[in-house]
Amino acid sequence: MNLPSRIFAIGGAGKAITYELLKADWVQEAVLRPRPNPESLTVTVIDTAEEEENRDIERINEIERQIQETKDRLRNEHTGRPGEITIEYLPLTRNIQLHDQNDLIGEAAVPRIASGIGMDEENWWLKPEFINENLDFATGVVRKRGLGKALYYKAYAEDDDVRTAIDLPGRGKVAVIVGLGGGSGSGIFMDLVEHLKRTQRTAEITLFGVLPNDDEGTAENANAHAALSELEQLSLEGDDLFKDRILIPIDPTGFGGKKANILQSSDALLEFDRAAIYLIATYYNMMDMEDPFANAPSYAPFIVGIPQVLRYNVDAIQDAKGMTKEILTAKQDAIEAEADIYAGVDRFLSREWSPDGMNGELHDSDRTDLENRLANVESLLAIDLFTELEYESVSIYREIISEARMESDDIVELIDVIGGSIRAGTAEVNTDGEQFVDSIDKQLGDVVGDELRRLAHRKDLLVRLRAVDDNRVESTISYLLALEDEGINAGVRLNQLEAKLEEAVDRRDRLQSDLDDAEAELEEQRRSQQDEVDRRVDEWERSVRPLYEEYADCRSLDAEGMADSLEVALETFVREVATPK
Repeated sequence: MNLPSRIFAIGGAGKAITYELLKADWVQEAVLRPRPNPESLTVTVIDTAEEEENRDIERINEIERQIQETKDRLRNEHTGRPGEITIEYLPLTRNIQLHDQNDLIGEAAVPRIASGIGMDEENWWLKPEFINENLDFATGVVRKRGLGKALYYKAYAEDDDVRTAIDLPGRGKVAVIVGLGGGSGSGIFMDLVEHLKRTQRTAEITLFGVLPNDDEGTAENANAHAALSELEQLSLEGDDLFKDRILIPIDPTGFGGKKANILQSSDALLEFDRAAIYLIATYYNMMDMEDPFANAPSYAPFIVGIPQVLRYNVDAIQDAKGMTKEILTAKQDAIEAEADIYAGVDRFLSREWSPDGMNGELHDSDRTDLENRLANVESLLAIDLFTELEYESVSIYREIISEARMESDDIVELIDVIGGSIRAGTAEVNTDGEQFVDSIDKQLGDVVGDELRRLAHRKDLLVRLRAVDDNRVESTISYLLALEDEGINAGVRLNQLEAKLEEAVDRRDRLQSDLDDAEAELEEQRRSQQDEVDRRVDEWERSVRPLYEEYADCRSLDAEGMADSLEVALETFVREVATPK
């Protein structure tokens, strides 16, 4: 962000605007942000109101504390050297002698002032009638422009601090902020700039002068008129002190002058001061472009700037965006669920009924259903917030629906035209999202596009549904498509659904109880059968055990040896029988 490197704030109006500028977080961060070549801003506050000095010093101390906190925070967040903001406070009456009139118009004072300022004594303009005898500057010079000019001359001639501060060591941009209706601002600013030009002839100095309200009084308007006349005369003579002269009217605030309601005036001026700092920042950030004021005429060489501030509750906006995103996400989930139902109904109708020739006559309730759904889409697109944010998705689909309505009033034909436009690519946008304002704009476009596609699919399913001659199938599909029964109002329908729900819950509870009983009986039967199996196994084991033991004993005999012995014995017997005695 571009800002001047030097600011001179003169008088009450200049101080007020400059204090608001210095307090602004975004100004502090722009100057103090660490970087290889850090920025710097030096502010010099000049005033004549003595009783405001303590309050000014307190405000400056508070601002300096805020500046230090910002610098410490930025130093931890970024690398590089932080920038600097320096505030100088110059009360013109602090270091000069002002006991009575003689200190301004006396024979000893005038030569000293004239010599210090570099002017002839006879040109000293101040007269006794222009000043109070006691020189009371508690509230400043009180709209006495000539007195404000004289005080500046005296301070410049006698106060080394003032001469040192009115200097430009560098060639940076300079802003002079003053109220043109007051005595201090209108009386001092031109002489101050002349002194600055002596130290830096090429300095680029811009005046930001606050124009008084018509209601503020004759003196304020006379001061402003005189200051503007002198500026125009310098311009006509080619002796321009300023690069540009920005005039800021206070009228838009409704400020009623010092005699108006104090509270209302205070609020109005605070708004004005805060708006003025944005105007100043805007001016300096236009300088990177071609200078829009380069060819200003030499007569009336003024630029009128009307400060405006548009405030947005960022937290509320973020909350609203978050809620909108949640709603759109829920809408997308609902559309996806509905799409699954439509796909299932579509498959069923295609499988059980041939899709060819399935063109039934829509009921009036079907047409009302489609019209209501399209109206809901249009209501979504008509939300004021989306329009104010200039969402691209809104303009795309509004145009599609509007063009479709110009072609037909019949809801079926209207949906066909809309669906055809979407299929033809009328609503196609960049997939990378660059065409959209933000992510919500893109999400809104996705939701509306999907909703219109589902609407076209719904219309096709309803046409096919009305060709089905099975009441149970038609009723079931109507239920799946969330079609309300004809001739039944919402209350009756709700009672029916609640009754069915209670019946279903009771039936579920009964079935659950039966299931629990069946499981208990099954478990009892399982245990009983297991006991019987165990008993019979035990009996069988007892009955076969002797046989098993006998079998085991038999296996222990040498059957083969015994057979061999028997065979030998038989052979012997045979021989004996065969041999006669």
